[in-house]
Amino acid sequence: MARFKHEVYCFVLDRCHQTMKSLYLYHGYRRKAKAHVLGDTLTLEFYDEATAQEWDQSEEQIAKIHVDIPWLERSFCRIWSPSACTSTTARIFKRDRTA
Repeated sequence: MARFKHEVYCFVLDRCHQTMKSLYLYHGYRRKAKAHVLGDTLTLEFYDEATAQEWDQSEEQIAKIHVDIPWLERSFCRIWSPSACTSTTARIFKRDRTA
């Protein structure tokens, strides 16, 4: 999940995956997570509540570097803010255009 979190941050900050409309995390044939941007809204959909909590608790990590450094988290948090969501298996963020 930590690597997926980094890839989502890259995606919404336009640093990579710019030709894609969604990012997915699979475990075998099961989709664990989906990140989708529509306008100024980032929606993260998870397989179950445990997977959503794993997102909440994981730290961002890039491949082959196993240290806890917020590579893009600060940039993400300056631009994207959590928004209210009634689902326990989803997370919603709104982009702040003034940042």
